Amino acid sequence: MTVLNALVPASYKGVPFLVDGSTVQGGLKAVKHTFPNSDNQVIETLGTRQRTFQLRAFITGDETTYIQKRNDLIRVLETEGSGILVHPIYGSINNIISTQYTLSEDFGTLGEARFGITFEYDFTQSVPSLSTDNLVPRIATLSETVTTASSAGFLSVYSVAGLSAGDITDAINKGRDLVAAITEATEVFTQVTDQINSYASNLAAMSSDIVNLVQQPVAFFDSFNTLIAGVVGLYVTAQESFDVLVGLFGFGDDDLTLPNTTQSYINRTTNRDAVNEAVQILSLSNAYLIATEISLQSVAQQDAILQTLEIQFQKLYDSTTVDTDTKLALQDLRQVSQENFDNQRNAAQAGLGSVSLLQTTPIFTFTTSARLLAYQYYGSADQGEDIVLLNDLHDASFVSGDLEIFTA
Repeated sequence: MTVLNALVPASYKGVPFLVDGSTVQGGLKAVKHTFPNSDNQVIETLGTRQRTFQLRAFITGDETTYIQKRNDLIRVLETEGSGILVHPIYGSINNIISTQYTLSEDFGTLGEARFGITFEYDFTQSVPSLSTDNLVPRIATLSETVTTASSAGFLSVYSVAGLSAGDITDAINKGRDLVAAITEATEVFTQVTDQINSYASNLAAMSSDIVNLVQQPVAFFDSFNTLIAGVVGLYVTAQESFDVLVGLFGFGDDDLTLPNTTQSYINRTTNRDAVNEAVQILSLSNAYLIATEISLQSVAQQDAILQTLEIQFQKLYDSTTVDTDTKLALQDLRQVSQENFDNQRNAAQAGLGSVSLLQTTPIFTFTTSARLLAYQYYGSADQGEDIVLLNDLHDASFVSGDLEIFTA
């Protein structure tokens, strides 16, 4: 007989039941490639696998209620179409369908039904439109959630109150390093004229007040968060904003490691790590956001962006000092961003909307011009600019070596 005190409530499609345990399966969609006469193998990852929820559920009742309650649950489990699963741990989850269940009843304890139920995501209604826009507002919201979590994590560990003059000086130097890194990163491209003045003003204000800012954790975080978030939309193209944010992914990675031999060294390491990780987290969060605005030309370009984001995500997710709330917020942002990229690729393959992702192929050329090369492969010199942009060439008049071109 089940101990009722150990059960917690849940529901599916409005039908309530009790649960005493659950299992969640997830991971990556992956294809394993093996090779003849070799022990090597390669795992190709294809994005995040949607989670599967398995619940150990119970229906209990007396002789007047049991049969009806059991049949109500069986009915919704066998009814086609997705619904809302209210999970005892994960809360309300939309777009869920029951794919399998088992039912056990003991004739000696009639009045109790034990179910093993498997729930999975079902996005049938969203597949035909292959929309690439509906996820962008969610990405923006999740990016804000990451900022909020990062702020809380930063404020929970960063402090110079009561520290020695040497520790405060170290914090000031870290603040100056951050100003220098942002200045260097944002000077790379051609800024948008109508935003550069306000951005430069914010950067100058942080630089001039850095001594006071590093001693006020809330103001300090808000100051560099404003500058990092301000990169979005600062440049002529979204790709330029993305590249600037990527330039901050490694902020602080080259800091000298201090020995944990004194409390002073421990204080300095803690504050340095807090600043470094906050900058890297905010840069990644905003990179996910601006990536939705990049005008993608090729599958290779999309793959490169995805790989860049994934490497930074894994670095932060594997960190032992990034707090759990921030990791979970980043994980949600990553998952929805990957769904958005998948939608773009699916739409391109289906020829829907304005999305068009072209395949590329490698070529080798002796010194020539981009226009002549375009005429040779495309029959039109006007597409020389496409070759320049695809290969990030700096001189369209003299191109040579290994290049990529769009396939027909």
